[in-house]
Amino acid sequence: MPTSGRADRSGRLLENRSGAWGSSSADFMRIVRLLFAHSSDYAARIDGNCSPYALTAIPMLLSSLRCLVVEFASYPPADAPMLDALTEANDFGRILERYLIDDPLRSESLLLQELRNEIIHPAHRPSGTADNWPEYLRVLKEKGLLQSTGRKDSDYIFFSQLQSHRLFAWSWRVTRDIVERVLQSDPRKSPVLGDFLHNYEPVDRA
Repeated sequence: MPTSGRADRSGRLLENRSGAWGSSSADFMRIVRLLFAHSSDYAARIDGNCSPYALTAIPMLLSSLRCLVVEFASYPPADAPMLDALTEANDFGRILERYLIDDPLRSESLLLQELRNEIIHPAHRPSGTADNWPEYLRVLKEKGLLQSTGRKDSDYIFFSQLQSHRLFAWSWRVTRDIVERVLQSDPRKSPVLGDFLHNYEPVDRA
């Protein structure tokens, strides 16, 4: 019987298989940088914030973060418990736990995870709120991060509110701050891998 995709991915994390591999976290961040440049230009042409590129960038940011964690945990001495945790259903939660991500960054990180979930697992039927925004994500709207009319009795549909350059920039900043914690977590690895943080530093255009 063929191995399932999930089982094969888990095996690559847990076993030292033959073949070559390298850093891919930077590849994802290169995509994010290109998207950010397009997002900035697009928003400038519309109203300074409206940008569909956020819908693509948010999942890419967390894919890059996961790549970075795999790379950091795999570098000698390998962090076998972290690699094992990445095979679990709540791998993101285990990342926050392993690298001691505390509030306020922890709360921001969990919000970012939920944004990613909303994008890759759409449930875009009515939210039951007057402004079409889910209550459990209310804090993001209160921070002014969305593409919004500002009205409380009505607003754009959910995915239109996500199309925000400000939300893109916030998501990048949260990801960068998590990466910094990861890279500082082991003084034996930081001198070698610490410069990976440069891949996550924001670009000039906001």
